[in-house]
Amino acid sequence: MGLGDSLAVVAISVTKLVLAGGSCAYTYRSLLKRKQIEAQTLTSLARVNKQLLIPLFIFSKCAQGITGDTLAKFSFVPALIIAFMLTGYLAGRTSVWLSRAPPRAAPVATASCTFSNVLGLPLPLVESLVAGLAAYQDDREAQSRCVSYLFLANIASSTLMWTIAPRMLAPLAGGAPPLAGGAKYASDQWSSVMEGSAADVEAAPSGGSGGSIAARGMAHVCRAARGVWMALNRPTAASLLGMAVGVTPPLRGLLVLPEAPLRFLIDAMELLGKGAIPLILFVLGGQLSSGPTAGTSEDMPPRTIVAVIISKLLIVPSCNLGLILAALKTGLLPGTDSLLPLCLLIVGASPTAMNMSTIASIAGGGQREVAQILFWQYILSVISMSLFAAVGLLIFLE
Repeated sequence: MGLGDSLAVVAISVTKLVLAGGSCAYTYRSLLKRKQIEAQTLTSLARVNKQLLIPLFIFSKCAQGITGDTLAKFSFVPALIIAFMLTGYLAGRTSVWLSRAPPRAAPVATASCTFSNVLGLPLPLVESLVAGLAAYQDDREAQSRCVSYLFLANIASSTLMWTIAPRMLAPLAGGAPPLAGGAKYASDQWSSVMEGSAADVEAAPSGGSGGSIAARGMAHVCRAARGVWMALNRPTAASLLGMAVGVTPPLRGLLVLPEAPLRFLIDAMELLGKGAIPLILFVLGGQLSSGPTAGTSEDMPPRTIVAVIISKLLIVPSCNLGLILAALKTGLLPGTDSLLPLCLLIVGASPTAMNMSTIASIAGGGQREVAQILFWQYILSVISMSLFAAVGLLIFLE
């Protein structure tokens, strides 16, 4: 694929997203101005999307796109995502130092460079890109494979973000917050697991039978597994369940294959899941339509905002491209599917995760600073992501 073709495909794909997001933003502001919806509508829609539509979309795509062979070949993807986050962390620390960021801005700047949007923006962009590539017009599984790659990346990214980011922002609230969302529940679950295990041991008579010891051990494992499961947010849980179905031949034969007796369940999930991407665009457009949150220069100085934007949208993606090329050259990342490095590059070039605003609220500080960085990043990421997507098409789909 030549440079002109790459730029044309990316330009068309990005234009689609900009027009869709712009129309969503206009509709939201119009309805809000006429008081036909309330300001918290976006929060409610985002919650519905995260709890229902996105998990259904993820599960159906992962179940169809991931097989045992796929998982074995691409098991290095989560490790590469962790490397992306380490690169972002180092870039964030460097931007804080170079811009002489005040203490209140430093944690936000570092976290903003560390954690990327793996689904919200890359997902519609990747789907639009693949739909516009002539080489994949007849490949019915191409989009499912791309979605599966994104969700392999999301497993590592989402779990670490919800665990680490609240701790990074904790100094803004004057202390360490509880673990975010489900992770707090998991902490409680682990406490109850340990308490329950101690109770079991106390209650067990000395010299108990091997069967009772095995039963207590199994109960311990089940409670521990339940604690871990409750720590996962729904999109991550849907990724794991979808992978479990995809890599298990009997389950694939029951649910996934065209002649599967329960194929209608996957079809129903796909039908509902198709609403996830339009709702992502509507929520994103509505959030950006409000402009940057008002704040004083002491909250997030312009020099720090500029440093973070340059780091996150230019330096970090360039470093991540180098990591992808190195992984391909060393064989850690298989080169059998050109869509895999393209998807990873788009993830590596994406702006800060929108969930950082929620995490800042949970952490108890930094909401204004996060909102300012998110606004400018998402406005400018249209240009930067287009650039790196075109580079990816040129390098990986030549």
